[in-house]
Amino acid sequence: MDQKLNRNRDADSPEGRLANIARICALAVLGILITSSSFPALATESQERGRLIALLSLPLETVCAGTQNQPMDAAITFTNQSEQDVEVAMEKGIGVTVMGLFGTRTLRPLLWGGGSNSEWAPRTVSSHFLMHPKETILYRLQLRLDENVFSEPGFYKVQVGFDASGHATSPGRVVTDFGGITNWVVFESRECGKH
Repeated sequence: MDQKLNRNRDADSPEGRLANIARICALAVLGILITSSSFPALATESQERGRLIALLSLPLETVCAGTQNQPMDAAITFTNQSEQDVEVAMEKGIGVTVMGLFGTRTLRPLLWGGGSNSEWAPRTVSSHFLMHPKETILYRLQLRLDENVFSEPGFYKVQVGFDASGHATSPGRVVTDFGGITNWVVFESRECGKH
């Protein structure tokens, strides 16, 4: 009983109130980040430049914390909205960027971001393909995420970079750079064995 009274007093203290306000602010920021990354049309840089739309999706938006080297299935839907053929090159080494959002164990923002150890492997035959105007192609891949994602349960977001260029179909036509990044997709790393 005395412990419960001490906890209530701690919550009423200036430090306790400040901690509660910090938790509420962190949850609000997480909500904004999740909401903003749910609108792919706002998140595709290449859409503005050359009208090659690249939308990343994850069939399962959960990975188990504590399991190393667990690949994560993903897909990129490319849509060529330009008036020219576009060659897409999904080269190994093109970046996978992962950013930490909110820790579910610590109940604090995850001030972590990067992609140096994250990579992807193609699940389709060719990593180079030609897209005709108005064509849509689904490109399947597997993400191998940085070990930080597996050590700290929480919410993260991921995006994938790609190279693409327009083909000059007539002499003197300028070749357009369509390379860019996909939208962000939010996923959760959770302690699977504890549920």
